[in-house]
Amino acid sequence: MIWRKSAASSDGETSSAKRVLVIQLGGLGAFVLALAAAKRIREAHVGARITLLTTEATKDLAEKAPYFDTVEADGKPTEPQAITKLIARIRAAKYDVVYDLEGSNRTSNYFQGLRPWPPKWSGPTPGASYAYLDGARAQMHPLDRYAATVITAAVAQAVGADGPATALRFAPEPPPRRVAMQRLAEVAGLAALAPSHLAIHPIYGPWFGLRAAIVVDVDGPPPRPPVTRACDCAHGCAPALDQALAAGPPRDGAELRERWRLWLAVRDACPVGRAHRYGEEQLTYHYTGDRSLLG
Repeated sequence: MIWRKSAASSDGETSSAKRVLVIQLGGLGAFVLALAAAKRIREAHVGARITLLTTEATKDLAEKAPYFDTVEADGKPTEPQAITKLIARIRAAKYDVVYDLEGSNRTSNYFQGLRPWPPKWSGPTPGASYAYLDGARAQMHPLDRYAATVITAAVAQAVGADGPATALRFAPEPPPRRVAMQRLAEVAGLAALAPSHLAIHPIYGPWFGLRAAIVVDVDGPPPRPPVTRACDCAHGCAPALDQALAAGPPRDGAELRERWRLWLAVRDACPVGRAHRYGEEQLTYHYTGDRSLLG
């Protein structure tokens, strides 16, 4: 699966939704981290009316974000009567799809309260239309969690309730579930593996992301022929890789921030797909993990 910065929209029922609810009930830090996912949701639902269910702590910041049409700040009531009233309001709104970015017991209870006819629900909730239930979810970055949730939903839509069994592995997962994504892309005939260990797509070059491996229990198509590298690595990425390696591995975050452009130079040395090079902010986040860029 190719996951690129411009490919935020998805096919099927969710992309045609007109009324969308996003739930994020964490503090300011969690909310800021979730803004990248909110941006993807807005891009996937152009023209839809998107409501955010949040708390008073993040209301002011949420109202300044360009991704929501309405902000409701009473997402964490404590009194049983207030909880019942909130669930009734969600039911009455007739949302086409709900994105649960909170993923807590509270939001799972909201979903259960909407049964027997809940809306399409994307989140880590048993029984949801697009349930992502991996145990490592809590340790994942919010943007990775969002990607995992959306991919899970897309697979569920594609195979249907009576379709074949599926298994998913996501790029950020720790061992033993981790998959060598670059090697898998080479074996699948999607990309060539360069000496720099970058996966080189024949169109996008090194400017694409491998987010998930999807296994479907059906007879597959004939194997694809291997992708032939479209560049001379000996005069491209290999010298840049030698220069990055000569600097030695970074010992801490400060050295990483100083040296990441050496590793970017390895990608930049590849002549394939230069028109698809990521923007400066995306590159900075990718190499440094600076979460202040996600808003």
